[in-house]
Amino acid sequence: MLPMKPFSKKYLLLAAGFFYSLQLFAQEEDRRLAEKYKDEHAVVVRKSEHLELSSRKGELQAHSSISKEILLIDDQASGLYNTDYVYHNSFRKLHDIEGLVFVPDGDRYRKMKVDAFKTVKSTSANIFYDDDHQTMITYSGLGKGAKTQLSYDVEFTNLHFLTPFYFQEHIPVSQCVYEVSVPKGMKIGWQLKGKNTDLIKQTVEEKRHETIYRWTAENLPAYKLFDDAPSASYYIPHLIVYLASYENGKAEVPFMGTLKDLYGFYYPFIANVNKIDQAPLKKLVAELTAGAGNDEQKAEKIYQWVQGNIRYVAFEDGMGGFIPRDATSVLEKKYGDCKDMANLLVTMCREAGLHAYHSWIGTRDIPYHYEETPLPIADNHMICTIETGGKYVFLDATHATMPYGLAPYSLQGKEALLGISKDQYKIVPIPITKPDMNRFSDTTNIRISGKNVEGNLRLNIGGYTAWYIEDMMQYQNEKNRDVAVKGLLARGSNKYLQKKFDFRILPGTGKALMITADFEIPDYAQQSGKELYINLNLQRSYEDNYLNVKERKVAVETSYKKLTTQVVNLEIPKGYHLSYLPPTSEKSCEGLWKYKISYAHQGNKVQLVKEFEFNNLMLEPEKFDAHNELIKELRKQYKESVVLVAD
Repeated sequence: MLPMKPFSKKYLLLAAGFFYSLQLFAQEEDRRLAEKYKDEHAVVVRKSEHLELSSRKGELQAHSSISKEILLIDDQASGLYNTDYVYHNSFRKLHDIEGLVFVPDGDRYRKMKVDAFKTVKSTSANIFYDDDHQTMITYSGLGKGAKTQLSYDVEFTNLHFLTPFYFQEHIPVSQCVYEVSVPKGMKIGWQLKGKNTDLIKQTVEEKRHETIYRWTAENLPAYKLFDDAPSASYYIPHLIVYLASYENGKAEVPFMGTLKDLYGFYYPFIANVNKIDQAPLKKLVAELTAGAGNDEQKAEKIYQWVQGNIRYVAFEDGMGGFIPRDATSVLEKKYGDCKDMANLLVTMCREAGLHAYHSWIGTRDIPYHYEETPLPIADNHMICTIETGGKYVFLDATHATMPYGLAPYSLQGKEALLGISKDQYKIVPIPITKPDMNRFSDTTNIRISGKNVEGNLRLNIGGYTAWYIEDMMQYQNEKNRDVAVKGLLARGSNKYLQKKFDFRILPGTGKALMITADFEIPDYAQQSGKELYINLNLQRSYEDNYLNVKERKVAVETSYKKLTTQVVNLEIPKGYHLSYLPPTSEKSCEGLWKYKISYAHQGNKVQLVKEFEFNNLMLEPEKFDAHNELIKELRKQYKESVVLVAD
């Protein structure tokens, strides 16, 4: 072997000059970027992910290399973007994490390596145990013009759970790249979801032994979060990639991409459960269903027992988050997660002779449909479905106050994937409840004492509102319950004084609520000479629902359709008579909501009746203007007052 010649000074100087030029170029590019986004705190210079799929010795493998670089534009940015978080678990193992800080130093950057890494379990209030972890990276020495860079690798231990790639961030993104490389003989599928997917460009590069798929986007604006918006998956542009098939020898093996593939992956999770002796369960079912007249009554008794005796506790530990635990084991422990409670319901219902099925379902947080996106990302929940009397009844006992036969509002309009047998499955939609099932009736009786208003009120609440208030109240002490009820009842002004209240659950299967209270509102009536003005709109419901169409580009989500009625009965004080009664107002927007406000006078009583009907679960941006017109009209009506004149 010939001895290696040392680099000459000439080459060393050329190399140094080259890297110096790169530094100058990078700084100049960053200055232009900072000027372009001068109204922002920071900008993502570049975010990228490269996913590599392969098969080695018959074993499928997937690895991603991920990086993100952020430029800090103003002085506040160093306090806002001095930490990063990386989430990982047994399906998504973290490797080779590295953090860097680039600090401006004259006409170049000074690079510093980050040593502050801390990994802890990622906890959630409703999760009992999972294997999720988060690694926090803390950057130091930051200031205006500095950059942070985070890079790491991810190993996917199960290719069914590849994670989607989101192009937008909460700050602008200058450049975004997602790549997938696969060897010949391996095929992928992909779907672009969310809004504005036309901003994403795709190219395909064919090489001798592999194919590289590339998606790029530039100059993406920051997304804004809203409390009443659907989940980010509805509107942030994102890419879902999955392994469609691979070659095993000379045969092509389907992997994922059809509903048959998905069900074939799911079915083994329920095929081998319930291996423990089921004698205790059989005995319980016999006791519960004794005397039941029909299948509906059997199912209702079983559902109510599970709902009242099995505590919901979530587990999300690797495959333990997908495979139900034995029904008898759940019965003995008296707790379980959604799939455990679903399996218990299915097993008990089948023991009672009912047609019962394990049913996978995605809550409304998930925008995907099974036929369109037949992947594990399409669901996050399991319930029991029974078929009786020519109809399907959906049983979800994870909610402690939900009546038999109704699914929680988070499942309305979604699809259930019913596991019927090894090769049979069916998709059944969950119905959306009509407005009249979710009634909120508020009746207030008031009288005037000087400038003060005194009165009593009664709320009758049915449907989802009632069930969720009941669920909330059962965990409150007396003091907190008083505060919660006052929040529901307050009206008139911030001077509202609640003297006493009563809260009760009405008998019957509907589980309706009734709340009564006595109250006083000081200085509410307005006197001007002989005239006494009183605005009967003690509650100005929905007037703050006006939408800023310039800033907001994402839909408004409503939990459920509903009917609200508010009645105010005013007793005209002695020595006064009615001088002015506001006219009736009725407005509507087809497919959204409507209101009617009417006044009536009889004897010494004046009555205001307000009726609202909401018929939409998702208010899309193209309907914002029509919605706002109704809000404007409503605000006008809320300014109307009844005028009384002294005799």
